[in-house]
Amino acid sequence: LSLAQKRTLGHVFSACSNFCNITESPFIFDEERKLILERKIGYGGDVVSVRRDLVASKVIAAWPKVGEACVCSIVDYVDDHLKDDLSDPNRCLLPVSEWPLETPRSKVHAPDGEWNAICKAAVARGMFCEVQEAEIFKNQFGDMVLNGAMGVDKFKEVNGVLENHLRFISNLTPLSLYTRKVDGDSHLLPQANFLSKLVLGEDEFAWVDGEDLQSCFNLFCLSRAWRGYFGFSKQVS
Repeated sequence: LSLAQKRTLGHVFSACSNFCNITESPFIFDEERKLILERKIGYGGDVVSVRRDLVASKVIAAWPKVGEACVCSIVDYVDDHLKDDLSDPNRCLLPVSEWPLETPRSKVHAPDGEWNAICKAAVARGMFCEVQEAEIFKNQFGDMVLNGAMGVDKFKEVNGVLENHLRFISNLTPLSLYTRKVDGDSHLLPQANFLSKLVLGEDEFAWVDGEDLQSCFNLFCLSRAWRGYFGFSKQVS
């Protein structure tokens, strides 16, 4: 055996020994099978949640408090060449000739009661607002283009206890089919592969923290001109 093969076998043997020393725990096959089928793995190897129906209490728990959301105009934080685009959504639309020939649909995955509670809390935070039907973006057929919403798991430790919240996800696929890509600053975001360009000394180390700010997208707001483009397909009273 080569040295690499010997080390590999040694590692496998050590792992097996550690596994055999783990104390037995309850194992319910159906529950474990369901959990495995629901799991999806993200780019970083972490477990990504599948779509969840929205539950108001879990969604609101992950949001900023009243008065702390939508406090920064996104136009103040982007490059100058993007400011005109973000101030006028019409500039972001594709030519009508490139619009889809069928009106796209997306569902809001929430019961009426939960959706009403979510909307009420979002309005209180300035994250949602009422949109008149005349303001809603319409396609070449006169159909309203409305978006969907869903939840994904968001785990957060509160006072030493791991709580399962839900991250509110707007499914903007319907709108995206009518808009062009905006040239933003994503190429400047730190990525692990950038570390290949670093040379570290023997007494140095690199620390990469990829965790985002809590609910960071909810800190920013667009101009009111955009509200007709972000309507949801589920109404409230």
